[in-house]
This record gives sequence, C-alpha cells and structure tokens, in this order.
Amino acid sequence: MVSSPDLAGLKPFWRYYGGKWRAAPRYPQPVHDTIVEPFAGAAGYSLRHSQRKVILVEKYPVIAEMWRWLIKVRPSEVRLIPCVDHVDDLPRWVPEGARILVGFGMNMGNTTPCKQLSAGRKQLRDMGRPSEGWTEAMRDRVARQVERIKHWRIIEGDYSLAPDIKATWFVDPPYDNEAGSHYVHSAVDYQKLSAWVRRRQGQVLVCEQAGSNWLPFRPFGTVRAAMGRFSREVLWDSCIGSRSDIRIRPMATPKSQTIIEEFLAHVSKLADDLRAAVIDEAHAAFAGLAAGERTGNGLRAKPGPKPKALLAAPAAKGGRNRRDPATIEKQGAQILGYLRKHKDSRAEVMGKALGLTATEMQIPIANLLAEKSIAKKGERRATTYSAR
Repeated sequence: MVSSPDLAGLKPFWRYYGGKWRAAPRYPQPVHDTIVEPFAGAAGYSLRHSQRKVILVEKYPVIAEMWRWLIKVRPSEVRLIPCVDHVDDLPRWVPEGARILVGFGMNMGNTTPCKQLSAGRKQLRDMGRPSEGWTEAMRDRVARQVERIKHWRIIEGDYSLAPDIKATWFVDPPYDNEAGSHYVHSAVDYQKLSAWVRRRQGQVLVCEQAGSNWLPFRPFGTVRAAMGRFSREVLWDSCIGSRSDIRIRPMATPKSQTIIEEFLAHVSKLADDLRAAVIDEAHAAFAGLAAGERTGNGLRAKPGPKPKALLAAPAAKGGRNRRDPATIEKQGAQILGYLRKHKDSRAEVMGKALGLTATEMQIPIANLLAEKSIAKKGERRATTYSAR
C-alpha cells in the first residue's frame, strides 16, 4: 500500500467535458499502488498520480483509440505532427489516435472531437495563451508527458470489463441528470452500477452531482465546471468509516445555502462577459511586470489596470454590458493609425499612447486581426502588433 503523497502530476492531454483534473487534488489521495478509472474520459484523477499503476476503461471507441496511441507513441513521433488549426490539414500519415487528440484540442469541454479551432480558443491564444489548440506549446506538452504513461493500460469497453482487483477505484460516470446526458454513451443502469461499485475491493471513490441518490452520497464541495459555471458535487467513499484523513465540506444552513446559490448564479451570468476581459487584464499586468521600472532597490513592477473596474458599470436589466459599435470602430481606427506610424508596438505601449485600457483595446484589436489590417508577432509578454 502507498501512503505518501505523489510527486507533481501531469497536465491534461486535452480538456474533456466533466473532466476532474482541476478538482482532483481535493479528492482523497489514492491508498493503493493501482488506480482504476472505469469511466476513463480524460483520466484527470490518474494524471495527478501518474506514477501509480493505472488501468483505464473506456466505452467510447474514439477516446479508447486516443489513449492507445498516447500510451504507445514516442516523443519524437509526437513532435513530427505539424501544428494546425483544422484537423483536415494534417498529413495522411498522422495516426487516427493523434487526429482525435488534435480534434479535441480544437475546443474545450467537448464530448466529441472537433474539426476546426473554435473562435474562443483562437481569441485566448491571441491574448497570450500558447497552449490553445494544437500549437507548438501543446505538442511539446504531449511529447514530454507520453514517456510517463508507458506503464498505463487501456481497456476498451463497458466498466464491467475492469479487472476485479484490490485498488483505488475512481468512478466518475455520466451523472444521473441532464448534465450527464451530453456524453456519447450516457445511458447507465445506476442500480446495477451501485451494486457493482459496492463489490469492488480496496478504496472506492464515486463522483456525482448533488441530488443523486443511487448511493448514499455525502456533500463534497462546489467545483468550477464548464463555461464559468459551478457544480455542487457529492462523493461516496467506501473507506469513509475507517479513515480519518477524509475532509468533507459540511452542508451549509438553508439560509447560507440560499446566499451561496444566488451568488453562484450571479457569477455564472457574468462569466461570459468577464472571462475574456479578465484574461486581457492579466496579460497586461504580466506585461507591466516584465517592463518594470528600475529603482534604487531593484526592479519595481508597473501597476496594471485594476480588474475591479469591470464591475463598476452594471449591466442593463435582463442583458449584458455592450459597447457602442461606433466607439469600437473609432478605437480601431486610432489603433490602426498608431501602428502605421509605430511598427512592432506592444499593446500596453499603444494603450498608454492612445489613452485606452487593455479591455478597451481587446475587441478593436481582434477585429483588426480578423480583417488582416494588422499582424501579430510573438506570444505572451513578447506580443507585438504592426499595420499590414
């Protein structure tokens, strides 16, 4: 039995709908040398404990084929796959498993692979996130990590095909609600699954969403879900009676629970409006840090714009904050005029010269890039723009 914490785990090979990689550190640590995930998906829990012996069981043939390729491929073969924004642009020699992986990288939180890079991921990449899509950064991540899962095993088929062994079982089936219906194989006999998990040997962790009752679940916590939303998770742990290291968040009182739910609903409503703007603000702040001012005591970062200003202007009742198209067009003309005079300019330099915040420049720059009126070079803090 293994009791010491694992070393730093691996990052996701792709972002899957309902994936548990982000929440995995909050779940109980595995207490056995072997981890079995009978509903593998993107294997978020196993990635956090990658040096254990891992057995994945996956019913969806597309994902099973991708895991077969990831487990067998060599890093040098991964690095030969060209970076593309459309799966059909890959050469014919690229294996099917690799094509599937590239397809899942075209969007985030999908249940099936896509063909073309989504507009959202492209915008995030333009704002300084180099791992959005099948890029050099993402390809390098995969190439670095495949060597660390050579000892893993993938079984294609139903969860019942998992070997009957003593292990840490991380069971994350499609949830018994509307959220679980989006998977390709979403039909589950939960009473049959309940009896099956109770017969497993070792440590058994079963994930579900609040409201499910096919096992005696306990409240686990509120975790971040797709599209800026939140999910109230519950957990069934076969060892709950004999272990003292389990930390389950207590249920809130009815009054505080109502406040929490109202707050989460408000956050979800604002998420679409704020997400891209916050990313841009963070990018500008990091850029200011890189271009810090020298003082007698060393390097002092330039203060970036304050994100709290985003909340200053409330949205109109029943709608979102929307900027005047004429203002956006005017700001775009200002930016284009500036770039015609100043080649290879950084966003924060332009903003200071034009009196525009990073948030105000975000949409005009995206429009100018789409129109091919300007060109972008570099990534993250080294990003510069020039007029074509």
